[in-house]
Amino acid sequence: MMALILETFADEGGDVSYKRLRALSLAGLDSLIEIAPEDFIFELMKQQRKLQEDTESLRYILGLVEDDQKLQEDLFRHTECLIDDLEGFTDNIWEKALELDRVTSVPNAAWSYYIGMIVRPTETPSESIDKEEQDRIRDIFTAFLARNAREAQRLWDDARDEADDLKAYLVASEIDDDSLDEIFGSTTVGPESLAGLNISADRWAFLAQAHFVPFDGQVLEEIVNNAPAAEAAYLIRCWADARDYVDLRKLDPKTVGLISAARIVPIGDIAVMWEGLVEREEAVHAAVVGKLALVCARANAENFIMPRNCRSIIASRACDASLSQREKQELLHQALKLHVDWATTSSMLGSLSGGYAELLGDKRTVRLPNSELDARLCQALNDRGFVGKIKPEKDYITVYTKRVGRL
Repeated sequence: MMALILETFADEGGDVSYKRLRALSLAGLDSLIEIAPEDFIFELMKQQRKLQEDTESLRYILGLVEDDQKLQEDLFRHTECLIDDLEGFTDNIWEKALELDRVTSVPNAAWSYYIGMIVRPTETPSESIDKEEQDRIRDIFTAFLARNAREAQRLWDDARDEADDLKAYLVASEIDDDSLDEIFGSTTVGPESLAGLNISADRWAFLAQAHFVPFDGQVLEEIVNNAPAAEAAYLIRCWADARDYVDLRKLDPKTVGLISAARIVPIGDIAVMWEGLVEREEAVHAAVVGKLALVCARANAENFIMPRNCRSIIASRACDASLSQREKQELLHQALKLHVDWATTSSMLGSLSGGYAELLGDKRTVRLPNSELDARLCQALNDRGFVGKIKPEKDYITVYTKRVGRL
């Protein structure tokens, strides 16, 4: 009988689907189908083209054979409709709907799947689910969101009690960083989701620089404990909010070294960090001392004077033979601002090339390179009374030496 109905419709043109039959309001149609639902489905699937069903019609015919998952899934693949509500479908169809992106709303489907397939089974387990099966269910979910990351931003459009838990779940999942960055593009992730989370140091390092993680003291503590190398990146990105939370004088030398190169952090704040390092006798730490010339160069450019207790280490560093000429010049310039004496200045001048050592001899005049930095350094020496008149020439600077007034 069903074959005859299908054949009649086919003769009239167009494919036959349950949706199309239902629209005819044929008396007794459902009763006839329910006598042998498998036969009806097999007849439908004999048609070459995919069936045009809708959520309601598909839910009905799949529900008739819910004990035969293979037949359900074969029919599902033979249809083309997008599902607008997963409720009423069996778990395997929920999985297939996400695997094949057969849903009208990514956020609605994701929330339904997360609550129904991931949260609820762990809250009220009716039967034991092995780890392999749990992993498979979760992989379907995360792969679906990764493929649809932009649409998944709408997960956070409505306030939901489970939002923080879902954020934590996603951060701890295998979803790649780029997809997470997009999924969280319209929201923030704070300590409610991150505190106590068991994730890798690499994930913490990603979070430290992620735009969706605002500054929070509890999050900072998590980063310091789990990925200490990422502390500086988090502080730098969130400096406006982090500035008043951290004790600048007590920051770790490695962190100070990284922050010292950050233009977004004011030179005054960096200076306070160095003041603390010197007080704790940690300024010679290998991770930080290499940044001192860079700090002095910025301080010089911004007409800033470093803390007085930094004078000794700046002067000492300026004599380091491993540094470039420019680095030693910047250190010397800052040392002069800090009023080092002539004896110390002469040691630093002796370490410089380009004719600077001649300022220590008996020559009346010395020719030095004519660059912006050289001109600035000569002026600083003149301001301290360590050299006399300065005369800029086309290709060099003539500096008159001074044998008095250097003490």
